[in-house]
Amino acid sequence: APAARPALPAVRPGAGLVDDRDRLGTGETTILIVEDDLAFARILAEMVRQKGQRVLHAADGEQGLELARRYRPQGILLDVMLPG
Repeated sequence: APAARPALPAVRPGAGLVDDRDRLGTGETTILIVEDDLAFARILAEMVRQKGQRVLHAADGEQGLELARRYRPQGILLDVMLPG
């Protein structure tokens, strides 16, 4: 269960995008956004939230994998041109 794991910070240093990992409830649909372009990540997050879903954000692939393992999102929006 996510509550049993140590929380990753909701705001990554320098990233500036607040996601919903500290507000996830049972049964809510969660979408992981893996995007290093902060402006585009914010646009995607707003679109996801407008659909009534929660957002997780990772700025790189390694963090995206960690969030996917930890939170098991129902969907992932992946920037296929991420470095690394």
